[in-house]
Amino acid sequence: MASNVCSHVKVVVRVRPTSDSEKRENCRNVVQVVDNNMLIFDPKEEDMSCFGSQKVRNRNINKRANKDLKFVFDHVFNENSTQVDIFENTTKGVLDGVMNGFNCTVFAYGATGAGKTAYDVRLTK
Repeated sequence: MASNVCSHVKVVVRVRPTSDSEKRENCRNVVQVVDNNMLIFDPKEEDMSCFGSQKVRNRNINKRANKDLKFVFDHVFNENSTQVDIFENTTKGVLDGVMNGFNCTVFAYGATGAGKTAYDVRLTK
């Protein structure tokens, strides 16, 4: 079991909560969590502007179109996920392998100050 846990790569992403300054500046979310496996980067906005009695979509012709890129991961953690949620679903299962002498690596990647906790566990038998 432990060798199986350490023998594959799992790719997960955590979407951090909106910061206080982002809330004050009314910044637009550029990441939308769809479910536990998918997120959308630069999602389309539902822009319903009124023109007379008719609703007109995307009235601002100078505004660039949103990319609306969909990405699939082994797991997507939303803004409400805790450190415990992430540990339980990513690293906890690797500990048995490490304790049994298997090589296991956990790699966390992200911008400085983005809220990640990085650690690398390497043991050899």
